[in-house]
Amino acid sequence: MTNNKEFDKLIEFVKSIDKVETKDLENKILEELKKANAKKENPFDVKNGEKAYFNNLIYTKLYSKIWKYEDLFDYVPCKDKSIVEQRQKRHHLNDLLEKFAYENNANVTDKMWKDEYLKYCIRRDYDTDSYYIETVITVSDLFSTYFTSKEVAEKAITEVVVPFMECK
Repeated sequence: MTNNKEFDKLIEFVKSIDKVETKDLENKILEELKKANAKKENPFDVKNGEKAYFNNLIYTKLYSKIWKYEDLFDYVPCKDKSIVEQRQKRHHLNDLLEKFAYENNANVTDKMWKDEYLKYCIRRDYDTDSYYIETVITVSDLFSTYFTSKEVAEKAITEVVVPFMECK
Protein backbone atom coordinates (compact mmCIF):
# COMPACT_ATOMS: atom_id res chain seq x y z
CA MET A 1 0.00 0.00 0.00
CA THR A 2 1.04 3.58 -0.60
CA ASN A 3 0.74 6.62 1.64
CA ASN A 4 -2.06 8.02 -0.54
CA LYS A 5 -5.45 6.65 0.56
CA GLU A 6 -7.14 7.70 -2.68
CA PHE A 7 -4.50 5.93 -4.76
CA ASP A 8 -4.90 2.83 -2.59
CA LYS A 9 -8.65 2.96 -3.28
CA LEU A 10 -7.91 3.17 -7.00
CA ILE A 11 -5.68 0.09 -6.80
CA GLU A 12 -8.42 -1.82 -4.94
CA PHE A 13 -10.95 -0.69 -7.53
CA VAL A 14 -8.80 -1.97 -10.40
CA LYS A 15 -8.27 -5.29 -8.60
CA SER A 16 -12.04 -5.69 -8.15
CA ILE A 17 -12.87 -5.37 -11.85
CA ASP A 18 -14.08 -8.61 -13.44
CA LYS A 19 -15.56 -8.00 -16.85
CA VAL A 20 -15.88 -4.38 -17.85
CA GLU A 21 -15.75 -2.97 -21.33
CA THR A 22 -12.57 -1.06 -22.11
CA LYS A 23 -14.29 2.29 -22.62
CA ASP A 24 -16.17 1.98 -19.32
CA LEU A 25 -12.97 0.95 -17.58
CA GLU A 26 -11.08 3.93 -19.00
CA ASN A 27 -13.78 6.35 -17.80
CA LYS A 28 -13.90 4.80 -14.34
CA ILE A 29 -10.12 4.90 -13.99
CA LEU A 30 -10.02 8.57 -15.10
CA GLU A 31 -12.75 9.37 -12.57
CA GLU A 32 -10.83 7.61 -9.77
CA LEU A 33 -7.60 9.37 -10.79
CA LYS A 34 -9.35 12.74 -10.58
CA LYS A 35 -10.49 11.87 -7.05
CA ALA A 36 -6.98 10.74 -6.10
CA ASN A 37 -5.42 13.95 -7.39
CA ALA A 38 -8.11 16.28 -6.09
CA LYS A 39 -6.87 18.97 -3.77
CA LYS A 40 -7.62 18.01 -0.18
CA GLU A 41 -9.81 20.34 1.83
CA ASN A 42 -7.88 22.31 4.41
CA PRO A 43 -9.41 21.37 7.79
CA PHE A 44 -8.21 24.69 9.24
CA ASP A 45 -10.14 26.71 6.65
CA VAL A 46 -13.23 27.23 8.81
CA LYS A 47 -15.89 29.51 7.38
CA ASN A 48 -18.35 31.50 9.50
CA GLY A 49 -21.02 29.27 10.92
CA GLU A 50 -19.18 25.99 10.28
CA LYS A 51 -18.71 23.59 13.18
CA ALA A 52 -15.14 23.67 14.47
CA TYR A 53 -13.05 22.25 17.28
CA PHE A 54 -10.55 24.18 19.37
CA ASN A 55 -7.42 23.06 21.16
CA ASN A 56 -8.05 24.82 24.47
CA LEU A 57 -5.94 22.52 26.65
CA ILE A 58 -8.12 22.29 29.72
CA TYR A 59 -7.17 19.25 31.78
CA THR A 60 -9.17 17.48 34.46
CA LYS A 61 -9.31 19.49 37.70
CA LEU A 62 -6.41 21.70 36.60
CA TYR A 63 -8.32 24.75 35.42
CA SER A 64 -6.15 27.83 35.44
CA LYS A 65 -8.94 29.87 33.92
CA ILE A 66 -12.63 29.51 33.25
CA TRP A 67 -12.94 29.79 29.48
CA LYS A 68 -15.59 31.95 27.91
CA TYR A 69 -16.84 31.36 24.39
CA GLU A 70 -15.22 34.63 23.24
CA ASP A 71 -11.82 33.35 24.43
CA LEU A 72 -11.97 30.53 21.91
CA PHE A 73 -11.27 32.98 19.10
CA ASP A 74 -7.70 33.11 20.38
CA TYR A 75 -7.35 29.48 19.26
CA VAL A 76 -7.06 28.02 15.80
CA PRO A 77 -10.34 26.43 14.71
CA CYS A 78 -10.28 23.07 12.94
CA LYS A 79 -13.11 21.10 11.34
CA ASP A 80 -11.42 17.75 11.96
CA LYS A 81 -11.89 16.63 15.56
CA SER A 82 -9.22 13.91 15.27
CA ILE A 83 -6.56 16.50 14.35
CA VAL A 84 -7.46 18.58 17.41
CA GLU A 85 -7.45 15.52 19.66
CA GLN A 86 -3.97 14.53 18.44
CA ARG A 87 -2.72 18.09 18.97
CA GLN A 88 -4.11 18.05 22.51
CA LYS A 89 -2.35 14.77 23.26
CA ARG A 90 0.98 16.13 21.98
CA HIS A 91 0.58 19.32 24.01
CA HIS A 92 -0.38 17.38 27.12
CA LEU A 93 2.64 15.09 26.78
CA ASN A 94 4.89 18.12 26.32
CA ASP A 95 3.40 19.68 29.48
CA LEU A 96 4.05 16.47 31.41
CA LEU A 97 7.66 16.40 30.19
CA GLU A 98 8.19 20.05 31.13
CA LYS A 99 6.79 19.34 34.60
CA PHE A 100 9.07 16.29 34.91
CA ALA A 101 12.10 18.40 33.93
CA TYR A 102 11.28 20.99 36.62
CA GLU A 103 10.60 18.35 39.27
CA ASN A 104 14.01 16.81 38.55
CA ASN A 105 15.85 20.15 38.41
CA ALA A 106 16.73 19.52 34.77
CA ASN A 107 14.71 22.16 32.96
CA VAL A 108 16.39 24.27 30.27
CA THR A 109 15.57 27.98 30.55
CA ASP A 110 15.64 30.49 27.69
CA LYS A 111 18.80 32.00 29.16
CA MET A 112 20.59 28.63 28.93
CA TRP A 113 20.30 28.55 25.13
CA LYS A 114 23.04 31.15 24.89
CA ASP A 115 25.59 28.93 26.64
CA GLU A 116 27.43 26.02 25.08
CA TYR A 117 26.33 23.30 27.48
CA LEU A 118 24.61 20.22 26.12
CA LYS A 119 20.85 19.94 26.23
CA TYR A 120 18.85 16.76 25.69
CA CYS A 121 15.46 16.12 24.14
CA ILE A 122 13.38 13.05 23.45
CA ARG A 123 12.73 11.97 19.88
CA ARG A 124 10.58 9.21 18.46
CA ASP A 125 11.76 6.84 15.75
CA TYR A 126 8.64 5.79 13.87
CA ASP A 127 10.45 3.03 11.95
CA THR A 128 11.32 1.17 15.14
CA ASP A 129 8.54 2.67 17.31
CA SER A 130 11.09 3.58 19.94
CA TYR A 131 12.37 6.68 21.74
CA TYR A 132 15.89 8.04 21.93
CA ILE A 133 17.77 11.03 23.30
CA GLU A 134 19.03 13.71 20.94
CA THR A 135 21.81 16.04 22.06
CA VAL A 136 21.78 19.71 21.06
CA ILE A 137 23.67 22.83 22.04
CA THR A 138 22.09 25.97 20.60
CA VAL A 139 19.33 24.78 18.24
CA SER A 140 15.82 23.92 19.37
CA ASP A 141 12.44 23.32 17.84
CA LEU A 142 9.47 25.24 19.09
CA PHE A 143 7.52 22.51 20.83
CA SER A 144 10.02 20.19 22.47
CA THR A 145 11.00 19.95 26.08
CA TYR A 146 14.74 20.03 26.72
CA PHE A 147 16.60 18.62 29.70
CA THR A 148 19.96 19.63 31.20
CA SER A 149 20.68 15.99 32.03
CA LYS A 150 20.73 12.96 29.72
CA GLU A 151 19.90 10.73 32.69
CA VAL A 152 16.76 12.70 33.50
CA ALA A 153 15.71 12.62 29.84
CA GLU A 154 16.14 8.83 29.81
CA LYS A 155 14.15 8.59 33.04
CA ALA A 156 11.42 10.75 31.44
CA ILE A 157 11.11 8.23 28.61
CA THR A 158 10.58 5.42 31.10
CA GLU A 159 8.35 7.27 33.58
CA VAL A 160 6.41 9.68 31.36
CA VAL A 161 6.57 9.00 27.62
CA VAL A 162 6.13 5.22 27.50
CA PRO A 163 3.22 5.12 30.00
CA PHE A 164 1.55 8.08 28.27
CA MET A 165 1.85 6.52 24.80
CA GLU A 166 0.58 3.17 26.07
CA CYS A 167 -2.57 4.86 27.42
CA LYS A 168 -3.62 6.48 24.17
